Amino acid sequence: MVRLSMGSLGAQSSGKTINIMTNDVQTDDHLRLDTHFLWIGTLETIVVLVILWSHVGFTILLATIYTLMVISVQMLWSKGVQQTDLRIKLMTEIVKPIHLVKMHV
Repeated sequence: MVRLSMGSLGAQSSGKTINIMTNDVQTDDHLRLDTHFLWIGTLETIVVLVILWSHVGFTILLATIYTLMVISVQMLWSKGVQQTDLRIKLMTEIVKPIHLVKMHV
């Protein structure tokens, strides 16, 4: 239960308070649903690897190592992409006011 003081009730509109509470509930719902994928995915991966080990043998170990290497390279690459996204966002923030000024001139 959420309790608010009278001062905080007057500082924020009721619509904003309801919006914040709704977003928190949605986040909690997504968290409850998505956490199951963590253990189900881990269990499923272990079961599949055991089945593949029994059918294919040692080769599956090499495939697993290769897959982990590719995932780590992708994670490193995504950090560079995030920096590029930040630069694009900053340039967009700079260019938008310029377009606005040109539109009004």
